Amino acid sequence: MQPLTGIKYYDEKIFPKVAEGKMTFNSRAFFLWPYWYAYKGMWKKLIQWMLIAFAILIGSSYLIPINSDDITSRISSLVVTLLIGSFANKDYYYFVLKNGSSSRGSIARGMLGMILFVTLALITVTYLSPLKSIRYFKQGNIKYNLGDNAGAIADFTKAIEMDPKNVNFYNSRGVTKEQLGDYTGAITDYTRSIELDPKNANIYKNRGLSKGMLGDYTGAIADLTKAIELNPRNIASVYNARGNTKGHLRDYTGAITDYTKSIELDPKNASAYKRRGFFKWMSGDNTGAITDFTKSIELDPKDAEVYNFRGLAKANLEDYTGAIVDYTKSIDLNSKFAEVYMNQGVAKFSLGNKQGALEDLSKAGELGFVHAYELIRKIQGR
Repeated sequence: MQPLTGIKYYDEKIFPKVAEGKMTFNSRAFFLWPYWYAYKGMWKKLIQWMLIAFAILIGSSYLIPINSDDITSRISSLVVTLLIGSFANKDYYYFVLKNGSSSRGSIARGMLGMILFVTLALITVTYLSPLKSIRYFKQGNIKYNLGDNAGAIADFTKAIEMDPKNVNFYNSRGVTKEQLGDYTGAITDYTRSIELDPKNANIYKNRGLSKGMLGDYTGAIADLTKAIELNPRNIASVYNARGNTKGHLRDYTGAITDYTKSIELDPKNASAYKRRGFFKWMSGDNTGAITDFTKSIELDPKDAEVYNFRGLAKANLEDYTGAIVDYTKSIDLNSKFAEVYMNQGVAKFSLGNKQGALEDLSKAGELGFVHAYELIRKIQGR
């Protein structure tokens, strides 16, 4: 009997034994397996093989350098995949050509093999770029955390080039631009993020903060209001930001309302009490301001600024002794706080302590509060 060769050998000798578990795979059996199962109509095994091959191809894509251009990555991926496909098909085509097999079945199985590998190539090309873009994104986050903002922006930009519809990439680049003071660039990135994800409250918040830094308080309030509309119950920081922005527009009532809402959402936030107290003080409610400053101090007793604010409110109520106590505490916490020395000097002068006032005002001037020297000249002229 003439021995079986070529594809017939695999069809009639190798594959049945492999399928029955009587023979392990060798390279030829492995790569010809899908053709045989497709020929036999066993599609479940074919799908399993395709998944294995897909995993191999995705793994091979990481052999391509990360710093290659996007188009280069795609071409390289396609080449790598086709090379693997060619290697996988080499035994089959060798036997077909050697034995002169040209049956329809042989041609069909060969075409099926090529279709499978081209399909896998296209899938790999499609998914390779996003995989690399995520690597750039993660790399950018590492640089951002290390303080390399310029490097982080470069990586985020590369990730965007590879995956221009990823919201997180634009948002992260916008945040990094903020760190460099490029608020206009940050707003551009946030705007693109919003176009891609118009329901993301955090991005509206970020854009609103950048607009505020550029003095566009009306635009900032609009964005912060939108952020609140999208997430009204768990966004105390946005109420804080909008309240502060309203304060810049001298809408003290609106600012107080926002900080009150913030406190309802986060009653342990010392800063919210401090800022609400500040705007109460600005609107003339010194008693209410003192109450808020006191609560802020209870929550954060190491904040030098809030003692200064409470001292100012007490001074407005002509409680100069109480004001000096707060100013002294503020100085204890921050001995370089020039404004507090000036405020304390004014309070001492109001109590008739001219010498003490001059000493404090002189210290304020030394620390850079030049307006203190004008007060010193006025006091000495009396």
